[in-house]
Amino acid sequence: MKFFNRVILLLFVSFNYACSSINYSDKSDFDLEIEKYIKLKAKKSFAVAIEPSGKWAFGVAFGYPIQEMADTIALRNCEIYKKELKIEEECYVYMQGNKTL
Repeated sequence: MKFFNRVILLLFVSFNYACSSINYSDKSDFDLEIEKYIKLKAKKSFAVAIEPSGKWAFGVAFGYPIQEMADTIALRNCEIYKKELKIEEECYVYMQGNKTL
């Protein structure tokens, strides 16, 4: 039961952190989001969807026991927010851990 509660908490925190969007052309904002992400611990993933116009949405997940879980949740969070912003581009994993793909 503790594991289940922890997963729910992590999902809540991930979703709250992940629901952000800024204009990609403003690199300082993008860099700030990456800096926040880099400080996160454990298995983590940063997913992004970027329109040709520069509009973008991202999803983050962290604190998972395996990388695949973090990737799945980050992509799911990105999908949720890109729909709100009406972004048509697909979400993809941009970073796993601190490694840019």
